Amino acid sequence: MKKIILFALIFALALSSQALALAAEDLNIKLPAPEKTGGMSLLEALNNRRSLSGNDIYDDKVLEDEEDLQKLSNLLWAAAGVNRDDGKLVFATALNVQDIILYAFLKQGVYKYIPANHSLELIEAGDHRKATAGRQAFAAKGAVCFMFVQDVSRWEKTNFNFNFKDNLQEIKLCGWEHAGSMTQSSYLYAASVGWGARTRMNFDKDEVKAILKLTDTQEPIIMQCVGPLVK
Repeated sequence: MKKIILFALIFALALSSQALALAAEDLNIKLPAPEKTGGMSLLEALNNRRSLSGNDIYDDKVLEDEEDLQKLSNLLWAAAGVNRDDGKLVFATALNVQDIILYAFLKQGVYKYIPANHSLELIEAGDHRKATAGRQAFAAKGAVCFMFVQDVSRWEKTNFNFNFKDNLQEIKLCGWEHAGSMTQSSYLYAASVGWGARTRMNFDKDEVKAILKLTDTQEPIIMQCVGPLVK
């Protein structure tokens, strides 16, 4: 009898664990394939690119219809997506180190962008955009608040022959260059569809690190609020 009860408990726990895993997976967002053709010309997008002011008002509705979801998909791909069969990314990184992780703070929750399968993985449910705003409250109203996080530990996996700790400052400077390339790409896509964008350094770094559950080698370095505007 004890063996039967023990087996039943193990079976119940297994089912419960499976159910929790499926529930967590349901909270992730599988994005539609990004659109890679058409749209505004590059020169027009460059001409339209600008940083929004505090007087601009975001429409923070996103993921509420298929059109918004498609634009979010395109935006993520433009900033950090894979654009070659070998897994290399839209933005350039030294030694292909790919040391910048892109997080998206949405009204629905905080997500980590996974370039390999073009999806959003839930990190924390709920609206935490305020943590990205710092002293400029308007920034929290962006439909998407991107957080660009450098993981310096990824440099240890390169085949470049150098002392990791002795070159940490140079590694961090490379991270800024990489993130700058990413923000410009998302700026241009936003300009091409009439969305607003603004890149900022003023945010609550400690709160962001806690929400994202970052390790000691991961540092949030810049954020960007992006989204449609109230007309």
